[in-house]
Amino acid sequence: MNKLALLFAFSLNVICFSQKIIINVDEIQSFYGDTSQNMNEIFNNVSYTTQPESKNCKYVINTSDYTVDFYRDNVLYTTEPIEIEFVNNHMIVRILEYGFNLGLIINFNVESVAYYDIRPSYVEYIKFTKFEIVKSD
Repeated sequence: MNKLALLFAFSLNVICFSQKIIINVDEIQSFYGDTSQNMNEIFNNVSYTTQPESKNCKYVINTSDYTVDFYRDNVLYTTEPIEIEFVNNHMIVRILEYGFNLGLIINFNVESVAYYDIRPSYVEYIKFTKFEIVKSD
């Protein structure tokens, strides 16, 4: 009976947490900073250095096989492996592209998303200003 209960719990866990998170991006705005900035500063920074820019991009985060598909103009551009971490109500999606330190920061509570690209002397943050988050099974 214990084995059956354990199997049921494991199956329920996979069903509940196996999903795709789709982020459709229509507009972005970027700024340059450093790794000392906290989540509040990243999402609410008033020093964004560029004007909002229109985009037609999509990120499909697969939490089952730990990959992210990136589409540009409805064409699959790349598929990369990822690591997922949860920090203070934020989902950090680290894109494991060799030689790069980049990823997505997602706050589901207030629906905000930012992309980060850490370089040796600075970090480029790109806040998604017009976007939609869709969760699918």
